[in-house]
Amino acid sequence: MTTASDSTNAHLLHAFLSHLTAGRKLEANAVLREALRVAPFTGAPYALLLGDLLARNDQYGEAVPLYQQAICLNPADPTAYFYLGVALHALREEDESDRVWDELAARFPGHAMSHYQRALRALRTNDFAEAKTELQSAVVLFGDDNPLREGGIKTLSAIELELSRQKS
Repeated sequence: MTTASDSTNAHLLHAFLSHLTAGRKLEANAVLREALRVAPFTGAPYALLLGDLLARNDQYGEAVPLYQQAICLNPADPTAYFYLGVALHALREEDESDRVWDELAARFPGHAMSHYQRALRALRTNDFAEAKTELQSAVVLFGDDNPLREGGIKTLSAIELELSRQKS
């Protein structure tokens, strides 16, 4: 059964995507704020969606507050912590990125996202063996339908090539 709230959310999502694809970021942001106002407890996916779209366009500075909002709305979602750390890393705010990823690891120690961020951190220091171990764990924990799984598998192949090159 579709509720009035579901209908409103669908309308707002459609408006948000229309503005965003037309390049009207200010209007898209206004629609997102309205979605968060109307349905604050179901707004976290909207914040994650917009954050992801901005990050894909290298707009990490604009994505950070949206990921922070997603965490405030749903602190039990490890994905928001992971992507906030990625955005901060892209902005070269390593201390803040590490703080967020430390929180991710502490709150969700066995989650795929925790393993994935540990792999990224290991790659930052060229610790390919550790990165391989952590990525292998992440890939196993990600479901077949998780888009990060494919990227993890490709990165694993590159790490294995580097490790074999180092042995030569």
